[in-house]
Amino acid sequence: MDSDIIKRAEYTEFINELKERIQIAQTKAILSVNRELIYLYWNIGKSIVEKQEDMGWGKSVVEQLAKDLRREFPDVKGFSSRNIWRMRAFYLAFTEDVIKLSQAVPESSSKDLAQLVLALDGVNLPQAVAEIPWGHNLTIINKIKDEKQRKLKKQIKANLEELAYGF
Repeated sequence: MDSDIIKRAEYTEFINELKERIQIAQTKAILSVNRELIYLYWNIGKSIVEKQEDMGWGKSVVEQLAKDLRREFPDVKGFSSRNIWRMRAFYLAFTEDVIKLSQAVPESSSKDLAQLVLALDGVNLPQAVAEIPWGHNLTIINKIKDEKQRKLKKQIKANLEELAYGF
């Protein structure tokens, strides 16, 4: 009788529905874990920046944090000094720069862009950013940094040319 059940179309549909539910639940779990890690990294970066500003801590605090966190959580990856520096940069990328951007964009002709940027308050991590995997966020931050460097070099070059040629 069991073999008769397995051969029926109803059973095939039933097992396919269950497999789909399992896959959806697995995907949701992965996304939830990712979101929590992104918020954790954001908060670590925020805490470092705040302590450096409030307590006058220098760069060495990041190295010490890396040592202490790796000692406390030896099986957890992601607490190298390099990654902790990235957490700090991640926080700064979506605070200081967002505030500057939100001041410039409301005058933009693009209503969608203006609404998107106005939703960024420069204080809280934007929800959309929390949905992006850490590696992708790092790529975005590096591109932002690279663009700033290109603009800075262009401005320096223009200033030097102005000084050299007097125009």
